Amino acid sequence: MKLFQKKTVLFTVVSLLFFQFSIFSQKDKKKSEEGGEEGYKTGIGLRGGNEGGLTVKHFIKEGAAIEGIFTTGYGYNGFGNRSFRITGLYEIQKPLPNAKGFDYFYGVGAHIGSYSYYSYGYNGYNGNGYYDKHGNWHSGTYKDNYISVGLDAIIGLEYQFTELPFTAGVDLKPYFDIINGRGSYFDFAFSLRYVIK
Repeated sequence: MKLFQKKTVLFTVVSLLFFQFSIFSQKDKKKSEEGGEEGYKTGIGLRGGNEGGLTVKHFIKEGAAIEGIFTTGYGYNGFGNRSFRITGLYEIQKPLPNAKGFDYFYGVGAHIGSYSYYSYGYNGYNGNGYYDKHGNWHSGTYKDNYISVGLDAIIGLEYQFTELPFTAGVDLKPYFDIINGRGSYFDFAFSLRYVIK
């Protein structure tokens, strides 16, 4: 991409963000003058934790939202193994008493994920190698892939900035693999979302 085109794209993105920020500030000021507080409709952003990725939260009615999370990370058995997972959650969100701008939320959902991992084997009776999950012997390194489905829960806190179109939150999301699973896990994460009114 030429330098002129890069500058044009950058200018357009910055202009759109500034325009959105201006609208957000005006709406927030008007609502404050009327003596009320205004939430948000949709938030899109990043989620950082044991497995980082993207998060989208959309309120379907007052106090109730659906959240979609797309995460990537290391699969089982450590470095060199990859995974990705798509999670859908239904959440109840309410103001935290005596803490302006803070909400607490909790919910349940499900996930489906794809995992890959390498097995490096051991020096056994048949020489260097290992048995895969199907009981087959392999010499050398073996890569396996599988799909997993499971259930999720979530509990957390979220703060909505009054002067900026962003929310920040922390949550704990335990999940349990049912199909092709390897047990239960806890994912602690921090989220930062850009608010769309």
